[in-house]
Amino acid sequence: MNFQQLIDHLLQRLPAKTAFSTIDLKEAMRSYFPDAADTSLSWRINQLKKENLIQQVGRGLYSFDFKPEYKPAINMRTKRAANRISSFCSYTPIIWDTAMLNSLSDDPKLLHWVFVEVGRAELNAIFSQALQFSKKLYANPDNETVSRYLLPVDEAIILIPQVSETPSIQQGDISTLDIEGLLVNAYWHYERFFKPIGYDIESIFKNALNKYNVNSAKLLRFAARRDKRNEIEQLLNTIAL
Repeated sequence: MNFQQLIDHLLQRLPAKTAFSTIDLKEAMRSYFPDAADTSLSWRINQLKKENLIQQVGRGLYSFDFKPEYKPAINMRTKRAANRISSFCSYTPIIWDTAMLNSLSDDPKLLHWVFVEVGRAELNAIFSQALQFSKKLYANPDNETVSRYLLPVDEAIILIPQVSETPSIQQGDISTLDIEGLLVNAYWHYERFFKPIGYDIESIFKNALNKYNVNSAKLLRFAARRDKRNEIEQLLNTIAL
């Protein structure tokens, strides 16, 4: 298959679309391969994906606008916190931090907060065991606790309940959020943790969408689990305007 000729052909037929469906793509390909069976077209789509000539941006949605996959850099302080907390957990917790938000923010913050998502049932037991740490440790703090005790602290470990089916990826021996999980969690925790320290949620979403391949269907599925689908969908529409 001559990939470049095929892409040139597709670009002529899908020129104004930033994202197009599988049906759109197959119809455009069928004019290039008029005798191809549907299974053959599906195979050719997979080949284009493998060659990074098209990119899947949602369930049944593709784009020519290639963006890299999000691969968060976990710094050493976060790794140390993760390793220490993990020893008290019955399964691998999900670890993320403010450094990940800084990479998407127009106004990075100097503080370093590590969020450790653990099972709700064992959160208090883990908190009791981890009180020996020298770092400030908080167990799912409410708004008043955040305002009075967390905001003045530059370094902290914050235990929060984990939601089932949280989008995550493995970085070495650490489980952390993928881009969809990070964006939804940033939105979910925004009023409590991130707005008070000056992060702007709209710019975080906008920068993430501009820099990385964000799967909108996956993003909205997890937003629904957080009961924030409508709000996040409205935010995405605002950014797209």
